[in-house]
Amino acid sequence: MLGRFTLAQLVESRLAIESFIARRACEVGEMEEFDALELNIETTAKIPLTNWDARLASYGEFLNVFIGAAHNPLLTELAKPLIESTAQLVRRLGPRPKDEFLKFRRQLVAALKERDPDRASAVVVQTMKYIYKSLSSRA
Repeated sequence: MLGRFTLAQLVESRLAIESFIARRACEVGEMEEFDALELNIETTAKIPLTNWDARLASYGEFLNVFIGAAHNPLLTELAKPLIESTAQLVRRLGPRPKDEFLKFRRQLVAALKERDPDRASAVVVQTMKYIYKSLSSRA
């Protein structure tokens, strides 16, 4: 897919959708979903970066629960190809020596639990900036 679109366009599209998802999840998400996100973070933290495939699978599980917390199946369908394209690129490039995703995810879950849509959206922005910077320096 990246042959037809630039990395900037991919990240921009994810930002648009995931910012809305974060806001919506603050409104309609259930605490059980947010607890599942926290559990995923703790599980992911135990997976060494040397086991990159397992780490990416766990990241994908987090995104599935996060997107599902918006309770809009159409958003889920719109987000899937964007996330899969990003995952393919990240899988190909491999892990970075330092991985900041869990830090951002902890911040996101805290904002979701506090029902703070502005903060949740801001964390998505920070995450997308990190993704863009990380991938553009290696792609």
